[in-house]
Amino acid sequence: MVVDNYGSSIKGVTVTSGTNVATTDANGVFTLDKVVTEAGRSVVKFTKSGYVDIVKSMPQKDGDTWTVVMIPDNNATTSTFPATSPTPISINNNFGRSMNVELPANGFKDANGRTYNGIVKAKAVYLTPDASTFASAMPGGDLAAQREDGSDAQLVSYGMSSVELTDAEGKQLQLADGKEATLTFPVPNSMKDNTPDVIPLWYFDESTGLWKEEGKATKQGDFYVGKVKHFSWWNLDYPYSRATLKVSVVDDNGKSLPNIWVNIDNGQRLLCTNDDGQLECFVPSDTKFDVKVTQDHFTYLSGQEERSVTVDKLTAGTTKEVTLKLPSVAIVSGTITNTGNGSKVCAVALSLPGNSDVGVISDLFGHYRMVIPKSYKGVATVAANSSEGKEAFANVTLDGTDKVVNLTINSNVNPDQTAGYLVLTDEDKNKATITFGIQEGIDRWGGASLVDDILQLSHSYYSNEDGVQKSQSFYVTISKYSTSKTNYTAQLSVRSYEGGTETNVVAREANYEIKKSGSNFEIKAVADQASYTMYKQGSGSSSKTCSLEMTLKVPVSCVAKSYINVDQSTVKSLLPDFMPYIAGKKLHALVVTECPAMGTGGVICYTDTTITDAEYNTLATQAEKALGKPVNADMDPDRKEEMEHHGVGPTYFQNPKYISFGRNPWYKENMKYSQMNDDSFSFAGEASNYIFSPENHNAFITVRAFTNVQIPITDLVFF
Repeated sequence: MVVDNYGSSIKGVTVTSGTNVATTDANGVFTLDKVVTEAGRSVVKFTKSGYVDIVKSMPQKDGDTWTVVMIPDNNATTSTFPATSPTPISINNNFGRSMNVELPANGFKDANGRTYNGIVKAKAVYLTPDASTFASAMPGGDLAAQREDGSDAQLVSYGMSSVELTDAEGKQLQLADGKEATLTFPVPNSMKDNTPDVIPLWYFDESTGLWKEEGKATKQGDFYVGKVKHFSWWNLDYPYSRATLKVSVVDDNGKSLPNIWVNIDNGQRLLCTNDDGQLECFVPSDTKFDVKVTQDHFTYLSGQEERSVTVDKLTAGTTKEVTLKLPSVAIVSGTITNTGNGSKVCAVALSLPGNSDVGVISDLFGHYRMVIPKSYKGVATVAANSSEGKEAFANVTLDGTDKVVNLTINSNVNPDQTAGYLVLTDEDKNKATITFGIQEGIDRWGGASLVDDILQLSHSYYSNEDGVQKSQSFYVTISKYSTSKTNYTAQLSVRSYEGGTETNVVAREANYEIKKSGSNFEIKAVADQASYTMYKQGSGSSSKTCSLEMTLKVPVSCVAKSYINVDQSTVKSLLPDFMPYIAGKKLHALVVTECPAMGTGGVICYTDTTITDAEYNTLATQAEKALGKPVNADMDPDRKEEMEHHGVGPTYFQNPKYISFGRNPWYKENMKYSQMNDDSFSFAGEASNYIFSPENHNAFITVRAFTNVQIPITDLVFF
């Protein structure tokens, strides 16, 4: 969920991880079927006009649930000044003192490294650990870091700041080479009793989701002052080694409490308990801290009351378990039964006249559990609303004791509108069904991709009807696939999201039956030993074992054969006759014989970095002779330069024939640190990227030519 710093949901936030994109709904809720991971960490970026961009990163966990705070631009400090004489930036933190940024005169460059002397626009944000939203608004989220020597660290923050610099047209600027800016951080009120003489500075690496150590700040009175050579998020933090903290939250009678927000180390971390009332995280070792629940996050506490446990200094690498006890509550729980073939995931709400409603989301099996104050007494109504719009309700008399309220709904899914089903059976023989939806249009990035004998099967579905967000994803790779063989053994992984509940199902060994039928692959899979993990919106996770059965129909994305380090003559007769080549150079080729989106054709890659500009330009000569001028020939020069910076070149199109090519300006530099060579080059696993993505990362030069293209050319071209 994405909210602003006042807790209001933000609709229309673009959520990006690699090439995977989602958008938040009216409730600020999103789900990503695939998340880019770096060194075991999930990395996700959040952007929306009118807000400060933020990147969040946490240890990789399938189905993880995050609450993300984005800061509106009107809460940021903005200023405009000439590059020759910058204006100092003072950012008020609403806690008595400001954080200051001093920029160098004549100290700016544009994205191409050229000196910039025009008007500079600055947007700056300061986060203080004194603020209650500090943990949820910070980049990353868990203060994981990497020291200058490459070792891991767990940070304690004294404050952090972001400064975004743009020119008059909104294009990004940076500090020029050899120039420095001065950052002055006030000592937070919560840290005034612990003020070392020197504290390291850390910048946030958006590619890895880690804070990286670079420089230091020295204490000068009630401030820390340091210099930086570039801008991103900068963090003033003291580094510690890591220990592990496990927290259980129960009431005074020992009942475990789900969905409780726990404040760790004076707001440095804010995490939520799972259905079993538990959470786990890294914490700094060798420092004393509190673990507490306050009225801000558990309104049943009276006045300024809080429940806390003090944790003494931990030894690095050790684990500490603590239990927090909260006032006694009643639990209303139950199970949703669906007599139709639809989902059991429902929004469940308890209403008692004169009191605030209490709401939760049931899990895939229809189970729900909500915490109710003992002061809630009288006749209340428990109502369940399914994602298909069906409703059921029952009345219950609250008297301060636990209650069980089971509900029955009848909702159905049209079998003609499904791609298949996944049926889970838990240890108690309860059954739950995930219905795979059918995504409209051609799935360019999913489906079935067969390159040589490697078959990749994936399914993705997303809908957001009437504010109810649903999605599913499935992925498996079958090595040594053959049309003469139907039975295989491989891992099975399914992710489903519906109505605020995300479910991840994993079988390390499933038995598959796979057949190609026309333009689809038909899949059946069974597994006696599997596990599912459920994450409810705003809470942690619960995991159990199960068995499963799955049927799924996956449309063909592409069928292709690869040729590695060959001469042009080897593949010329297999590719379109209008495919341009660089004469006399070895190449890697992907010959595509079936692709609903692009027809037939192929991709060729050159990794020979001795290819000259003149040789590269022969591609344009051949392409223009075959298909005429590029469709993006009139691109704005600055836009063209930006695209070439990303390896994107011209695109040619005469319906239904298509040519595009590009040159990766970073390839030579990247190869200095790569173990890849011509013999290890592979298209497997990346076929869709090579076919559809105009960007060029894995080769020096990439050329695409297809005939019978079935998707709009605007989907393939940067204008």
